[in-house]
Amino acid sequence: MGPSDSALFDTVINLPHEPNIGSGQSIGGDGLTTQVNLAEDGFINSVFDVRAGGELNMTGGRINTSMNVRAGGEFNISVGLVGFTGQAFDGSFVRMTGGLIDQSFEVRSGAVMELRGGAVSRRFRARAGSELEVFGQDFRLNGNVIATPDLAEVSLGPDDVLTGVLEDGSAFIFSPQADDVILDVQLNQSLLPSPADTTPIVVDTLNPGRPSGVRLGKRLRSATGASYPSTSRPWTRP
Repeated sequence: MGPSDSALFDTVINLPHEPNIGSGQSIGGDGLTTQVNLAEDGFINSVFDVRAGGELNMTGGRINTSMNVRAGGEFNISVGLVGFTGQAFDGSFVRMTGGLIDQSFEVRSGAVMELRGGAVSRRFRARAGSELEVFGQDFRLNGNVIATPDLAEVSLGPDDVLTGVLEDGSAFIFSPQADDVILDVQLNQSLLPSPADTTPIVVDTLNPGRPSGVRLGKRLRSATGASYPSTSRPWTRP
């Protein structure tokens, strides 16, 4: 799955060319199909629902606070920011290849999600009965290499830590110690951007553009006066 041909939908809304969407709005669920394409400089305010027959594709822009993907709805994010939180409900589909969900994301029982890139700053929760697939390499459980990830289905206990690198080269770490919930997650080995860029990432300003993480072979330098916003941090938690 992934972004669909716009010709398949009854209504297509392209942001920012059309007016931005305000609070408490939804697409789908009315018997008609609607596609929203949110690009750079586009904006959706808060509490946005994607319902049956609705598809939201983010290639930039921002959802100000929260969004929900309901049964029959689809959400694809490759670039952009969900400013607070998101939930995928039973019967929904989510594909994340990049971008940032800045507070939390919950994959509920019956929901399907492909995690291929990007970042969720904190509280990533794949509940029992959900179908979360993670695509990347160098998967490790408590520091130990998972030898056959394509055959691995992982659930984390209270003290477990799962790490790896997603398809887009973003390093990640999941652990209940950081308020994550990871149950019955399928790991899939796939190609990464290669080789890793060894040019040091230098942070020397207040609230800079956020790095997605630091994978093997990369370096991060924090200069005097550098700081990160409290609601934005790399996958690799301190």
